[in-house]
Amino acid sequence: LTDCDLCATMASNVSWAVCVWLLALMATAAKQKNVVFIIVDDQDLELGGLTPLVKTKQHFQDGASLKNFFVASPVCCPSRTQTLTGRYFHSLTMDPAKTGGHKCMSQNSTVVFDSTALFPQMQQAGYKTGHFGKLINDQNYYWCPPDHRPVVTTGFDHISTSCESTGHYWATSYVNKAHDGANVTYETLDSSKASTYSTAQFGNRSTQWIRQQAEAGHPFFAYVGLMAPHLPAWPAPWYQDTFANVTAPRTPSYNTPVSDRYELVANASTLDQEAEKFIDMHMSNRWKTLLSVDDVVDAIFRTLAETNTLNDTYVFYTSDHGYHLGQLRIPIEKMMPYETDIRVPAMVRGPGISPGTVLPQVFGNVDFAPTLLDLAGISPPPEMDGRSFAPLLLNPNTASPSGKPWRTVFLSQFQSLGLQYLGKTTMWNHSSALPFGGTISPPVAREDDPGDWFIFDNAYNSWIMLRTLNSTHNMAYIEATNSSDPRSPTPVLTYELYDVDRDPYQLTNIYHQQSPVVQADWHNQLHT
Repeated sequence: LTDCDLCATMASNVSWAVCVWLLALMATAAKQKNVVFIIVDDQDLELGGLTPLVKTKQHFQDGASLKNFFVASPVCCPSRTQTLTGRYFHSLTMDPAKTGGHKCMSQNSTVVFDSTALFPQMQQAGYKTGHFGKLINDQNYYWCPPDHRPVVTTGFDHISTSCESTGHYWATSYVNKAHDGANVTYETLDSSKASTYSTAQFGNRSTQWIRQQAEAGHPFFAYVGLMAPHLPAWPAPWYQDTFANVTAPRTPSYNTPVSDRYELVANASTLDQEAEKFIDMHMSNRWKTLLSVDDVVDAIFRTLAETNTLNDTYVFYTSDHGYHLGQLRIPIEKMMPYETDIRVPAMVRGPGISPGTVLPQVFGNVDFAPTLLDLAGISPPPEMDGRSFAPLLLNPNTASPSGKPWRTVFLSQFQSLGLQYLGKTTMWNHSSALPFGGTISPPVAREDDPGDWFIFDNAYNSWIMLRTLNSTHNMAYIEATNSSDPRSPTPVLTYELYDVDRDPYQLTNIYHQQSPVVQADWHNQLHT
């Protein structure tokens, strides 16, 4: 039946005007919804990391906040690969018995381009897909000289990102792929211009592309990966003088020695006055960089409103992992099995989501891909380990999404990247070659002799953990190993158990207070 025939058939029961209105409503409901996914780098939740994002928080007040959101591995490339594939750490490790793939911090990043991953799935469903900024740490291997592999642009209609280190705030070498070509092109930006600042670049490029897709009437998926507030946390020149008096929170765990832990934490050096000055400077600069993130998020929402697509678009905001600043005497960075590092902000706004929604369930970054696909009307492939939380976004009272109860435990895992540390005497040394001057947090120092250094990763910083949150328990169970193969994390070097309700800063390891039966139960749950 045509629309006119259908209205004529319905005429005996409803007026012509009502029929036309119903048809329009049905057409709107059937239309594919747009998706914008904004992910920042190293933003904490536990130490006030959302404070600078005033405009961002205002926009997401009209959506949902996921208060218990964790990552399956608190370091850049593994976490991002998990987010883009919906798979846990153990599903992405490089298998020594097989060839192929590319290793990125212990994970096979090539899986990001598999047909079952997020970008190819969205493209196959008819979406225009755009990638801006940082996708994965080894993206240069796929798209930039000398390795450039154009075949892996499958799934990406549009690419606009830097060919320099994905930790570069003033990158000048860019790689681009437009809709009308299979191959990529390269451009060089003017390093003397303030507009070269990467957060501004990716904000301008992403909003321009979103506007183009909206005006053309295409359903679109935009992935916006912003560098901030990752080390070295270089603020934009226009925000250089902000947050001058901000210091790192002196939480109960700040610079606090603990002995009943795995070797890296148990043997951490006391942070001296110079280290604390560095941490405070780093904290201030992190917040400065986040002001530019706030501008980008605001610009994206304004672009959606101006193109009349805001009500047809789901917008996500998150970080690839958390961050610590002196907690347990570990000066900076992530990679630890504690709340500061594994817990991240997660906010969603879009059609059907009630303003002010707060979801208390246990979510993780492996849930993003199946959720985005579900909201786009695409069935998540079985290769994805995560679950879609779309039914909970649209109906928070749903007890059993997709016919089964939501999880109350989440698995997180990390394999050491090797010895990494900050120099006690040289942490203030840094390049002064910034385009617009100012003081910045220095890059990580690496030297042959770590005797006078603050170590934040070493060979014993490999672990696997279970985060449990239900009506009776709010617990974190951790097993530390030095295994080079995280698929078989044995032998266990230390065991840790924390009651996060009673001990939110995780200062007291209660594992050895448990009976052998309870200890065995935690171990079996983790490895089931």
